Amino acid sequence: MNYDKLSEEPDKSAKATLRPASRILLLVLTSMAAGAGVWYYRPQNVNREVPTASNLAVSKQVWEIENRLRELTAELAKLPGAKATLARVSLLEQALATQRELIRLQPGHPASDSLAMYSWQTKLDDAKARIAEEAINNLEVAAESLQEQKRTADALDRLKEALIRQKEVNSSGAGQALKNFSREERIGSVIMRLEAEPLHLQVQESLERARVALEARRWPDALTAFRQAREGQDSINRLYRRTQYADLAAIERIDAEIASLTAAGLYTQVEENLRQARAAAAAGRGEEAAPFFQRTADAQRLLNQKYAKSRFVSLELLDSIEAERQTALAAAQLQEIRGLDATAAAHLRRRELFQAQKILREALDKLDKLLALLPKSQGIDEELRLRLGYLSLRQEELVKIQDQTYDLLVPLAGKGSLAMLRTELPQSLFTMVMNSNPSRNVGRNLPADSVTYAEAQEYCRRASWALGTRVRLPTEEEFRAATGLAVGSIAAGVWTVENSNGQSQPTGQKQPNNAGYQDLLGNLNEWLAAEVTGAGTAPLAGGSYLNSREELAAIPLERGTRTERMRTTGFRIVVETDSAQR
Repeated sequence: MNYDKLSEEPDKSAKATLRPASRILLLVLTSMAAGAGVWYYRPQNVNREVPTASNLAVSKQVWEIENRLRELTAELAKLPGAKATLARVSLLEQALATQRELIRLQPGHPASDSLAMYSWQTKLDDAKARIAEEAINNLEVAAESLQEQKRTADALDRLKEALIRQKEVNSSGAGQALKNFSREERIGSVIMRLEAEPLHLQVQESLERARVALEARRWPDALTAFRQAREGQDSINRLYRRTQYADLAAIERIDAEIASLTAAGLYTQVEENLRQARAAAAAGRGEEAAPFFQRTADAQRLLNQKYAKSRFVSLELLDSIEAERQTALAAAQLQEIRGLDATAAAHLRRRELFQAQKILREALDKLDKLLALLPKSQGIDEELRLRLGYLSLRQEELVKIQDQTYDLLVPLAGKGSLAMLRTELPQSLFTMVMNSNPSRNVGRNLPADSVTYAEAQEYCRRASWALGTRVRLPTEEEFRAATGLAVGSIAAGVWTVENSNGQSQPTGQKQPNNAGYQDLLGNLNEWLAAEVTGAGTAPLAGGSYLNSREELAAIPLERGTRTERMRTTGFRIVVETDSAQR
């Protein structure tokens, strides 16, 4: 490695090398500058065009046009206010035409001329828009007045003119503030409504003619009217779909009516077959009626399938026809079952329970088979079905129900075959008949308490089934007659607040009165037959163990809420039977 000190003297050999190159570069630049000077000061050997008479004429025209534009500008400035007038429009039209001519004369016109023409056009459109706005307002006012006078055609002419003017403004170069697209839309909507209105009235007239023809059963006339209505409504929907008269659903309704009338012949068959079927059924000829009902159902089913839009389509009618068919077929069997029921009731009334039970089983068996075979039959009495079902379920208790009831009956003096329970209804009897016991003071020999009016009525209905004769609640007259007392007097033995220990007591413990009845006064307040069905209250008679002897002496009578359960409330029954003489 060389650690010798390097010389600080400039390298003269390098300097000598660079100098010739610098000279060459300077020479080149000098030559280029000289060439540029020669080119710049070269002789202009171009043919200069000498001004002609035509060019001078054009120049003169340009000068005159520019001068005219300045004059027009000055005249516009002199016009009063910014309100658009015909004079302003005329001046602006002249200015625009003049500017257009200026541009034509100068094929290579400057951009400022195009901007000037755009400005004149905008000012002209603005002026025309202001004039048009006033005209449109006047046309709308006139159209409204003509509509009030029912001169629809004249009103339409005004509105159409207004619409044309508004469209011209909206499509012009006027400023956005002068355009009104919502007005264009509104005027167009009014025009469509007024044009559609006569057509709508024709449709309504056609529908009314169709309705009248339908009521008169003039099917061809109705069909023609519906077709005319459909044609009119279809035109409205196509041409005036944005009006209030457009209604696609109306087409569907009219189509349904047309389909109905097309199906009218088939429906006539349905009506005729149904008429014959019902006539036979009403005459008790169920076997004859059934085929007519079947043909009616077949025709209705075909109508439903083939004319799905027809007004005569009806699944409900089809179900109803089937129900009537089954009812007709069931009529004879029901008559037989009702006869068995009546025979069973007669046996029950005579207390011939063995014969009654045998007949009841037969009747219930026939009824069950009938319900399985003809489930839609409408002739089956719900009361009959419930009665046979109840007696079938309670057949083991029928003997006890009858024995205990008849043992407690006492004839009502002077009332023929009427008899009333000697005591208030005991819980043992209530439970056998109703298979339930609402009493709060429970005991077999205690009177049934806390019974609502509806429960007392239901007991009477079921007891009627079990006895084969009518059972009901006593009337007020029957109750008073049974007391055997003059008002203000009382038998010695009654359950009162003084001796009842605050609760009901077993039935039949006190001595009977002169008529043979016990506990008519005291023990439990008793439901009587209501004078008005459906009322919210019913009469209660006799008082209860909560009353004093003095209160009971007056034979208390009050009204109780039918749905209320009171531990002081019970009842007894009246039976309409010859057994009352027992």
